[in-house]
Amino acid sequence: MKKQWGALLLAIPLAALAAGNSAVSASAGGHWEGTDGCGFVVKEGSPVEIEREEIRMRIAELPDPSSGSVTPSYVEASYTFYNPTEEDVGLTLYLPAVDCMYPGCTITAADNVATMNFSGGATGSGLRYTFRSVFSLDAEAEVDRIEDGRRSDPFFFPDLPVRRVRYRLQRTDARDRDFAHLVLKYNPTRTRIFFDNRCGGAKTAVEDGLVRLTWETSLYDCFADVWILGEEAEAVESFVTSDSEAKKRVDDAVFSAEEEMEESFSAFVSGKLSESGLGIGEEDWYNLFVDLLNDRLNHCGLIYVPTEWVSQGRLRTWYEYRLSVPAKERVTAKTVLPLFPTVNERGPVYRYDYLISPAHRFAAFKDLEVHVETPFYLGYSSLSLEEEEGGYFFRREELPIGEFSFTLARSEEDFRAGNSGTGEKLSPNMRLAIIILCVLAGGAVIAGVAAIVAAKKHRRRSR
Repeated sequence: MKKQWGALLLAIPLAALAAGNSAVSASAGGHWEGTDGCGFVVKEGSPVEIEREEIRMRIAELPDPSSGSVTPSYVEASYTFYNPTEEDVGLTLYLPAVDCMYPGCTITAADNVATMNFSGGATGSGLRYTFRSVFSLDAEAEVDRIEDGRRSDPFFFPDLPVRRVRYRLQRTDARDRDFAHLVLKYNPTRTRIFFDNRCGGAKTAVEDGLVRLTWETSLYDCFADVWILGEEAEAVESFVTSDSEAKKRVDDAVFSAEEEMEESFSAFVSGKLSESGLGIGEEDWYNLFVDLLNDRLNHCGLIYVPTEWVSQGRLRTWYEYRLSVPAKERVTAKTVLPLFPTVNERGPVYRYDYLISPAHRFAAFKDLEVHVETPFYLGYSSLSLEEEEGGYFFRREELPIGEFSFTLARSEEDFRAGNSGTGEKLSPNMRLAIIILCVLAGGAVIAGVAAIVAAKKHRRRSR
């Protein structure tokens, strides 16, 4: 009987874990990542208020990312700004451009120039750019990285010395799978090292205060460019092994230094802008390049940067508009941008994400109205959408907590098929919370039953 009780009690948390895992891990069928939508973003400290924001999404078609030809839906956001102060206020608004992230999709942010309309007139200051380390949109953090002027950084500054050394690997005998190693000695608090190579994939290892760069290569002649930023780095050893862990040496002294070049960090960054062919202002390029290097930095001062350096897919494009809101008056603004949902082929189910939380940066927020104009089935919504003719709506006299996310399907059957055993209706954080609660509940049951059993044993002994 004890064994049966033990098996039963053990099954409670295990069953909870199994259920949670089935919810978290489901990804049957294809999956295409969409693009977060977002309205205007400002920097902290503006005294301007949002008296009203209306979001109107027009979704007449659901995309098929696998076709390579996508007709986007659109979101129209209308704002009424109010200046409660006694003086005119200048307001700079940022709006993220929308890229289509589906494989093979040729629609880019440049094709989707925002349709803008300001009642009080506005000066469009053009495009600004930030580096994005992840593909999801962190609107407030990225806007805070838009600066007029070059960024102040604890390590990188315009006159920082940059030295490039080209190490060439030359061998008389190359086998199918050898590993070339270059060992460097430097102070990681005063030096940054990054490398680009033509010797195949590279990796690093730290041993006894030395950094070993390792390339897998079967070539007789290839080279690796190593950039040294800050204080000097010394190459203390180079060799070839038949294993990636550098234990079985087959050759020594194979790297030779050549084509050394030195310049300032500012000149180096400007040169990379010319190579990129991207039409980006020098200050934005400098700042996003610093962000790139810091994003790729590891604990020992090493930075791995791919051959393409900053690709188009790692850039975030922003529309920047500057307007004046007169004292005690209102200004209206309207923008239209495309929508690209995340698509789960199972079903299929389409998830739309739109950031509304950046509006909390305004001095006050008084009224939100959302309309989703669509003929399709609404499966899930983070806001309490209600049915109306031609779609769904939501109204609230304050800014809701969190973001606006909802899913559509062509039918209820498709929605259920897309969520069968997948847990798609719940966010990852919610699924994790449910797993934890189930495990804790199982543990509490075990503890309770154990206490009852112990109490019964105690009564028997006392008789």
